[in-house]
Amino acid sequence: MATLKSIPATPADLARHSNALTAEQYRIVLERIAGCCDTLRNVLIEAIEAEEHQVTNLIDAGKMLATYIGGMADNAARPGGAIIGNHDCWNYGRAFAGAGKEA
Repeated sequence: MATLKSIPATPADLARHSNALTAEQYRIVLERIAGCCDTLRNVLIEAIEAEEHQVTNLIDAGKMLATYIGGMADNAARPGGAIIGNHDCWNYGRAFAGAGKEA
């Protein structure tokens, strides 16, 4: 299970963070997240009614949407991805940053 990293608790904490998003940027992120969640909901509804050979593709689409949504939310909460990780972590796994760096 994922463990959450420290997230700024107040708007003042966010403002002190060097890469904090503006209010307009947060609005844009939230709009995109809401749109993706609606698409994800529709994909899941389709999966319920889909023929067996279509279910795997719909599940894969749902996983991709969840990764996309998670990465956007993570970066908006604290730029650089403080909850689970950055874009690479969300897409390639937690071990990606250190892959191949063993000396």
